[in-house]
Amino acid sequence: MRGRTLVALAALAVIDVAVLAVGYRAHTGTLPPMQRSSESFEVSETPTAEPTGSPADDNSVTGPVLLGVNARGNVLRATRGACEERFDKPARLWAGRIEDDVALPVVDPPPGLREVLGLMVYANGSLRVSGLDEDCESVTFDSTDVGASWQASDDDLSLWRLPGDTTASTVTTPRGEPVPAPCAAVQIVNLLPRRAIASCPRLNYFSLAAGKAGATLTAENYLQLSVAAGPDDESYFVLGTTDDCTASVAISTPETDSVDELECFDDDKAPLAIASAGGLLVVQLGNDLLVSDDDGETFETLGEPSPVEESAAAAS
Repeated sequence: MRGRTLVALAALAVIDVAVLAVGYRAHTGTLPPMQRSSESFEVSETPTAEPTGSPADDNSVTGPVLLGVNARGNVLRATRGACEERFDKPARLWAGRIEDDVALPVVDPPPGLREVLGLMVYANGSLRVSGLDEDCESVTFDSTDVGASWQASDDDLSLWRLPGDTTASTVTTPRGEPVPAPCAAVQIVNLLPRRAIASCPRLNYFSLAAGKAGATLTAENYLQLSVAAGPDDESYFVLGTTDDCTASVAISTPETDSVDELECFDDDKAPLAIASAGGLLVVQLGNDLLVSDDDGETFETLGEPSPVEESAAAAS
C-alpha cells in the first residue's frame, strides 16, 4: 500500500512540475531555466521597423519626434527626450533649410532643455521650442539664427504642447492650461494662429484652436499616426503604418470619412513625423527627411541626389 502511495505522489509531483512549466511559459514566453525547449515560436506577428540608428550615431533619429516647417523651407526637428535625468535621454534638435539640400545638421539644444513638448517654425524663419528643463519645469526658447543660438523666451504663452505625463489624456493650451483630449497624444503640430493638430497612437487625431472645442477625427486603419495640415482647409496629411504598408502618406478628409493614399514607401523604416506649410510637405522616415513640393505626389530625400541628377551622373 505504501509503495502505491509513493508512486502516486511521484506522479503528482511530475504533473505539478509540468503545470508550473506551462504556466511559466505562458507568463514569460519561455520555459524555465534548464527546461527550455529548442523549438522557436512566434511571440507576435506584428511587423516592426528596423532601428533607425545607433545611439552613437550623431544623426540617428529615434521617436517620438516633433517636426515643423515653414513655407520658406526652414525645418526644425526634435526628439522628445525625457526631463528626468535617470532616463539619460535628453532631447536632441536639428535645424536647417531645405534649399541647402543637405541633411539637417544637429544643433546644440537650449541650455537646460531636456524634453521637447511643442515647437514652431514661424514664417520669418525664427524657431520656438517649448518643453521641460532638468527639474521638469516648463521652459520656452527662441532662435533667430537657424538654431545656432537660443534665448529664453519672454512669451511662454504661444504654443500648444503635449503634457509632461506621457500617460495623460490631455494637451496644454498656449496659456499653459491642461484640457481633456481623446487619448494620450504622441505628437502635436502647431499652426497659426494658435491652432494645432495632435495625433493619437492609432486611428484618431484631433484639431485644436484657442477658445474653441476640439474636434476628434479618424484615419481608418492607420497606426503610429502623425498628422499635418492638408492642401486645403477640409483635409489633412496623415503618415502611419497600415496592414499593407510600413510607411504610408495619405490625405484624410473628415467630411467624407475618406483616406486616400498618396505614397507607400518601400523602405522598412519607421514613420516618425510629418509637417506641412505653404505647399511644402516634409516626412521623417527613419533617419531620412523626405520633401515634397507638390502635395505628396513626389518625394526627394533631403541631402541626396534627385533621380534626374543620378541619371545624369550615370550617363556621364
